[in-house]
Amino acid sequence: MPMLNRMTAELIIDNPNDLNEVTALLIEEGFDVEFLDDWIDDKGKVIWLLADVVTELSQSEFFDWVGGIVAPFGDVVEAGLCSPEQHRTWRKKDLGR
Repeated sequence: MPMLNRMTAELIIDNPNDLNEVTALLIEEGFDVEFLDDWIDDKGKVIWLLADVVTELSQSEFFDWVGGIVAPFGDVVEAGLCSPEQHRTWRKKDLGR
């Protein structure tokens, strides 16, 4: 039986007008998507998202998969295995807490 892993990707979306479309695509693929007001670049127009999914993919396969989904809209900043504790730490770090 394949092992399931919780994977998280931190994504950057280049144009706020694409937020709904990329979020819908990620949800269609089974992701839980979180976007935080604190992650909107006040000087530019980029938006950061966290996208979580449970998958059988390896970390490198996951990075490639999520990268392919968001490529028309932005880029993957970081992606891979993420425990709940790591996820909370990641959010606090990125929020400056």
